[in-house]
Amino acid sequence: MKFRVLLVLLCLFYSNFSFSQQNLNIAPTSSHKIMAGFLMHFALFVEWPNKNSINICIVGEDPFGTFFDKMLLSKQTNRSAKKISLSRLKVGQRIEKCHIIFSTKRSTTAQFWQNIPQKHSILLVSEFDQFTKLGGLINFYTENKRIRIEINIDAVNKAGIKISSELLKLSKISHYKVNETTHDKNN
Repeated sequence: MKFRVLLVLLCLFYSNFSFSQQNLNIAPTSSHKIMAGFLMHFALFVEWPNKNSINICIVGEDPFGTFFDKMLLSKQTNRSAKKISLSRLKVGQRIEKCHIIFSTKRSTTAQFWQNIPQKHSILLVSEFDQFTKLGGLINFYTENKRIRIEINIDAVNKAGIKISSELLKLSKISHYKVNETTHDKNN
C-alpha cells in the first residue's frame, strides 16, 4: 500500500514539474516525465547481481531533455545506497556498463533489442507495442490515459534480475519466451 501511494505521489509530482530545456530543443511530455520517474525508481525495486551502482542509459532519441538530469541530481542514491548515474548513447554504442536501457519506439528497431545479450543483466525498457514479445523486460503502455507497466517475467528471470514483489503487484505480468540465441546468459 505504501508503494502505491509513493507511485501516485511520484507521478503527480513529476507530471507537474516544468524545467527549462537549455541544451535540448524538446520539452518532455507529461507521459515521459512519469516514465523518467519510473526509470529512477526501478533502481529501488530491482536487484542486479553484484552491482554497487546503477547506470541508466538512454539510447537514441532522448524524450526527457534536462528533466531527467535535474531529477537525478535531487536523488543520488536508492534505498540500498547505490549510486545512480545517467548516460546518453547513440544506437550502436557499447552498452555493457548499462544496468537499465531505455529507448523510444522511434529510436530503435526490433533487431536492436533482440541483439542485446542478457549475459550483462540489463533491464531493457521501452514504450512500444509488442516490446515484451521481442524479449524486452519492461514496457510502458497507456491504458485509460494512465502510464502502465508490463513486465515479461520470463525475460527478467533469464536476465538474472530480481524485481521486488511490490513492483510486480503494480504491473501487468506477461510470459513470453526469450529467444535462446540472443538472450542466453551462458554466451
